[in-house]
Amino acid sequence: MRPLLTDVPPFYRLYLERTTGTDYLRTLKDAKLQTLKTLKSIGEEKANDAYAENKWSIKSLVQHIVDSEVVFGYRALWIVRNAEGDLQGFEQDDWVKAELENDKTFSSVLENFSATRNWTISLFSNMSEIELMRTGNANGFKIKALILPYLIAGHNLHHLDIIKSRYL
Repeated sequence: MRPLLTDVPPFYRLYLERTTGTDYLRTLKDAKLQTLKTLKSIGEEKANDAYAENKWSIKSLVQHIVDSEVVFGYRALWIVRNAEGDLQGFEQDDWVKAELENDKTFSSVLENFSATRNWTISLFSNMSEIELMRTGNANGFKIKALILPYLIAGHNLHHLDIIKSRYL
């Protein structure tokens, strides 16, 4: 099962395009493995580096991946449970600014990434096909729950490519 590009809100389409195949669980698992393979060799000092002034550090970028994954996972759960009401978006720059007040280690961010991805895989592995086809309103757009695991993986891979090309 794979959503069509036209099923995805325009600003999320590049994330769907970063993924392949029809097995969203395999897509989530593969993105996790690629990410950890790349990031586990980065030390604490390098993780605090940004590639330019006013750009996020690697650590902040990975935390942004985690934060976004939690939001997207919650949106999927909201939709599959037929909850009433619209889900709001979030301002990523505000979240990163607030995150900078937390003096966590890069290794703890990677542990959080891994644990969050494991939760996401578990969440989606327990959804039925009927649930995945349910639609809700998130950030002002109609969206099927099925789209969200692909967006999670695609968003992750998008930022992993940025890390590889601009930070490493």
